[in-house]
Formats: sequence, structure tokens, C-alpha cells
Amino acid sequence: MGWAIALHGGAGDIPYSLPPERRQPREEALRHCLQIGVKALKSNMTPLDVVELVVCIHHSQYLSLSKHEHSLY
Repeated sequence: MGWAIALHGGAGDIPYSLPPERRQPREEALRHCLQIGVKALKSNMTPLDVVELVVCIHHSQYLSLSKHEHSLY
């Protein structure tokens, strides 16, 4: 039996109308979290530990993004 990973950026979305300079960091943060989750699953971390790891990383990246902007969207 294999595994699968699903990732979302939280409540809301990343609108296509968002300027590229605001859109790209969000997309890159999600890709980074996805890559970490995949590596963690491949290294046989428990699924719960992977979820906790990815959520913590995503949260820290989200806070980092929000420090540089007055509003997220």
C-alpha cells in the first residue's frame, strides 16, 4: 500500500488576479511544504508526524510572508 499527500494553503485561495510578486511566494511556500512532506513520507516518518512537520513549516512561512505585507490578499 502506498501513500498520498494533499496540501492546501489554508482558508481562501491564491487568486489568479494577485500580482505575480505576491502570488509566487505563496506558491513557492506550498511547493516547499509539499517537497518536505514527500521526503518525510519516503523516509518512513509516521503520517501524523509528517502532518505536524508540514503544518509547522507552512505556518512559519505564512507568518514570514505576512510580515512583509500589510494584508495577505
